[in-house]
Amino acid sequence: MFLNIALLVLGAAILTTAVFMRHSMLYVGLGLVVFGGYFGLPENNWLIYLLFVLGLVLVIIEFYVPDFGITGLIGLVVMVISFYLVHDDVISVLIAVIAFLATTLITGAIHLAMGRELQISPQFILNTSMNSESGYSSSKNFDYLIDQKGVTVTALRPVGRASFDGELFEVVSNEDMLPADTPIYVERVEGSKIYVRKEG
Repeated sequence: MFLNIALLVLGAAILTTAVFMRHSMLYVGLGLVVFGGYFGLPENNWLIYLLFVLGLVLVIIEFYVPDFGITGLIGLVVMVISFYLVHDDVISVLIAVIAFLATTLITGAIHLAMGRELQISPQFILNTSMNSESGYSSSKNFDYLIDQKGVTVTALRPVGRASFDGELFEVVSNEDMLPADTPIYVERVEGSKIYVRKEG
C-alpha cells in the first residue's frame, strides 16, 4: 500500500509540474509511466489504467473549456472509480484521493511561489506574439484593454470570460485559476489573446 501511494504521489507531482513547463510532454510521459506502476502495469489492470487516464484527460480539458466544472467533476468521478477498482476498499480509495489532490495542490503552490506561470498548450493558445511588427494582421486589436480593470464572469481555468466596462471578452489567466467575480486587470495582449491577472 505504501509503495502504491508513493507512486501515486510521485505521478501527481510530475504531472502537475508539466503544467508549469514549456516542454511539458516529457513530464506528461514520465508521469503516465509512474501512474502505470501504480496500476500494476504492464502485468495487469490495463483497462483500469485507461479509465484513470480518461478521467485525467477530462480534468485537463476542464482547464481549457470553462463549463462550470462539469467536465472536471466527471473526470474526478472517473478517477475515483479507477482507484476503487484497484483497491476495492473505501478507506484506501479515500487515502489515494487525498494524497493525489494534496500533492497536486502543494506542487502547484510551490511552482507558483517560485514565480512560474501556467503554460498553455500551443494547440489551445498561441504562444507566439501575433502583432504587426511580427508580420501578423488581425481585424481584432485589443491593445486598448491593457491595464484596464474588470471582473471575471466565469471561472478562469485558465481560459474563461471577463467583463470590462460591461463588454464581455474571452481571457486567459496569467497565474493560478481564478473563480468568477474576481477583480482582474489586463496585463498584456498578444494578437487576439487577452492575458489577465488578479487585481492587487
